[in-house]
Amino acid sequence: MPKSATLAVPEVASTAAERDVSASVSASVSAEKGLPLRLGVLTEQIPPALVDEAVADAGRRERRCRLLPARAVVYFVLGLCLFSGADAAGPPGYRGVLRLLTGGLRQACGLRLPSSAALTRARQRLGAAPLQALFARVRGPLGEAGTPGVFAFGRRIVAWDGTGIDTADTAANAEAFGRAGTSHVGVAGHPQLRLLALIECGTHAVLEAAFDGFHAATEQALARRVLGGLRPGMLLLADRNFPGHELWGLALGTGADLAWRIKKNHVFVPVRRLADGSFLSVMGTPAENVRHGQARAAGR
Repeated sequence: MPKSATLAVPEVASTAAERDVSASVSASVSAEKGLPLRLGVLTEQIPPALVDEAVADAGRRERRCRLLPARAVVYFVLGLCLFSGADAAGPPGYRGVLRLLTGGLRQACGLRLPSSAALTRARQRLGAAPLQALFARVRGPLGEAGTPGVFAFGRRIVAWDGTGIDTADTAANAEAFGRAGTSHVGVAGHPQLRLLALIECGTHAVLEAAFDGFHAATEQALARRVLGGLRPGMLLLADRNFPGHELWGLALGTGADLAWRIKKNHVFVPVRRLADGSFLSVMGTPAENVRHGQARAAGR
C-alpha cells in the first residue's frame, strides 16, 4: 500500500515503534501478487492535497477533529462507486466498502470501522459540492502524442454516450428520477439516473458528464450540457441516436469535427458528388426531412 494512504485519517502522534509497524505493513502489502484496490491506490490517482482543496472550496472543512473527516469521506464515496458491483449477488454495504479500502491500514493504526449510521451521517455532512469541485479538478484529456487510440487524422478522438444507473428502490427516488421502460414492455425494478459522459478515446478519461432523472432528460438533452468539453482539434464520435439538425449545429459550433452514425430514415439530398462515389449534402430541418422522405417514398 502506498505510504500516502495514511493521509486519509486524522494526524496523530506516533512512536518510532508504530512507524516501524506501519512501514512493515506497507512493504508487505506492496509485495502482494494481484494487489487489490485499496485506499493507497486511490490516493496515488487523486492526491489528498487535491481532495483538501475541493473540500475547502466547497466550504465543508470540519471545525473539529472527527473520526470521519471530510477528506476520508470523499475517498469513501469514491470507493462506493468503484465497488458498486464487486459482489455478484449485490453491492457491498458501507462497512464492507470501507473494510476493502482500509485493509492493512486499520491494523497498523489501531482504527475501528465506523458504524453504517455514522457513515451515513458523514455523507450527509459532506454533501455533493466537494465531489463536484473534485470532478472539476480531475476531468480533462490525458492522452499525449503517441498514446495509442487517442489521435487520428490529426485530431483528438472523443466520444459521448449515455447509460442508466440504478438507485435505491424508494418511493422518493422513483418520484424524483423515474424508471426505465414503458407501460407496454414493463418498467425497471429500480429507479434510474440517466448519465451521459464525454470521454477521450484511448484513455477513457472523462472530459465532461451530466446526469438527470431517467425520464427528466433524454440523451440529446444531456448532450447539450456537455458541449463545453468540446474544442477545436477534436473529432467527436456518436451513435445514431444523436444526429439532429439542432444538436449537430450546436456541436459543430464548438469548433470540433463530427463523425456520427445516421439513422436510415434521414434523407440527404446530394449537393455535390465526389470522385470516390460519396457526396456532400446538407442536414435538413425535421420538416425538410419529412418532406424529402415523403418524396422518396412516392418515387420522386
